[in-house]
Amino acid sequence: MKRIFIALAAIALCFPQLAHADDASKRAKIEEMIRLTKMDETMTKMMDQTKEQINELVAADSGGDLPPAQTAIMKDFQAKVSALMVAALSFEQVKPAMIKLYEDAYTEADLDGILAFYKTPAGQSLLGKTPDLMTKVMAIVEDRMTALEPQVEKLSDDMQRQMVGAGPKPVIGPEPPAAAAPAAPPVPPVMPPEQAAPPAK
Repeated sequence: MKRIFIALAAIALCFPQLAHADDASKRAKIEEMIRLTKMDETMTKMMDQTKEQINELVAADSGGDLPPAQTAIMKDFQAKVSALMVAALSFEQVKPAMIKLYEDAYTEADLDGILAFYKTPAGQSLLGKTPDLMTKVMAIVEDRMTALEPQVEKLSDDMQRQMVGAGPKPVIGPEPPAAAAPAAPPVPPVMPPEQAAPPAK
C-alpha cells in the first residue's frame, strides 16, 4: 500500500500542471452548473422556510400568551438560532463541500453533457419549473404526514402499552402474617355460693 502512495505521488509530481488544469476545468464546470441551477437561491429559500418553521414551533410551544419579559427571551432565542443556522448552513459555508461532492460524483464528460442539456430550451424549462414543483411536492408530503398523525399516535399508544406489558414484573413475596389480636383481660372464676367466704364480722 505504501508503494502505491509513493508511485501516485511521483506521478503527481511529474504532471502537476496537467492535474491542476484538469481540476480547475472541472471545478469551473461545477461552478457553472451551480450558477445555472441557482442553488444559492434554492438554499436561501430553504433556510428562510426552516427559520419560519422554527419560529412557528417556538410560538406554538409558548402558547402565545407570555408576559413581556418572557416574550423578549423567546425572540432573543429565535434570533440566536437563526444566526447559528446562517453561520453554519449558508450557501457560502456549504458550497465547498457541495463542490467536492460533485467532483466525486461526476466526470468531466458528465458535466459537459449536463451543462449542454441545461442550456437547451428543455433544460431551461426544467430549471425554471423545478423550484415551484419541489415546493408543491413538499406541500403534498406535509399534507400526507398530517393525515397520518392519528394513526401514528395510535401506534405510539399501542407501543407504550406493549412496553409496559413486556417490562419486568414486581417481585411479590409471601404475605406478612396478620397481627395477633390483643389478649383479653383474665376473667375471675365464679365460685358457687356455698364456697364463698363468709362476710367479715
